[in-house]
Amino acid sequence: VSKNILNQIVEAYRKIRNTIRFMLGNLYDFDPEKDIVPLDKLDILDRWVLSEWNELLDRVKTAYDEYEFHMVFHSVHSFCVNQLSSFYLDVIKDRLYVELPTSPKRRSSQTTLYSILKGVLKMLAPIMVHTAEEAWQHLPGQKELSVHLEDWPDRFPITLNPEEIEMWKHFFAVRDEVNKKLDEARQNKVIGNSLEAKLKLFVPATTYSYISELNGQLSELLLVSEVEVLIRDNSDSIGVEIIPLEYNKCQRCWMYTPDVGKDERYPDLCKRCISVIENIIEKGER
Repeated sequence: VSKNILNQIVEAYRKIRNTIRFMLGNLYDFDPEKDIVPLDKLDILDRWVLSEWNELLDRVKTAYDEYEFHMVFHSVHSFCVNQLSSFYLDVIKDRLYVELPTSPKRRSSQTTLYSILKGVLKMLAPIMVHTAEEAWQHLPGQKELSVHLEDWPDRFPITLNPEEIEMWKHFFAVRDEVNKKLDEARQNKVIGNSLEAKLKLFVPATTYSYISELNGQLSELLLVSEVEVLIRDNSDSIGVEIIPLEYNKCQRCWMYTPDVGKDERYPDLCKRCISVIENIIEKGER
């Protein structure tokens, strides 16, 4: 045991703890008794992350059964870093912070956060006793007095079909290329933030058919303001062109869109944010 090894464990623990804290913090207005979304009504992104959770649950159960406790910690840390922090949680920030509080997409993501968080706390209770208990006491909804009185979490009845699995496979291939080009553009001072960019994607016909199923969510999933997808003939490679946008930035959602400043009443906001704000004022939701 060295100080360096202990520091690495501390950082891994902090990552798990901060991920739990983020999920818990975004459930402040979520009441499972009335706000939970049925599994068959969840957004396509939420279905994906819950299927990833099922795989994590299987790995962790096997690790516990074989007394491989370090694999429990490693698997949960990897899930927090790769599936959650670097992708899912980053994408849903727009839904959580910008959408109408009761919007279906926001409630869908909150349902997913609640479901995963509840399961993670049960999963970690045997080895992160105090952290799991502390977070459990702030978890909304009906529950046992202590996380240590709960049963082992169940798998979610969600299984991606072969078409969905293939769709996500093609999407992540595109995302890898996009992230490389965005990093290059930032380093070369072409853009500052990824939301300043429009993506022009050149993809094979097969990839085009699959990612077209993402229902116009590509810009949200790739964390840019605009995406144009074109079919690349006679090639299996993926091409990415980064185009800096010259639109104004919405001061609420940070997106760069042509409708920012078109409404004199809200000169710094986009059409979507104006609609949300007017709904909030009308309904007195927040």
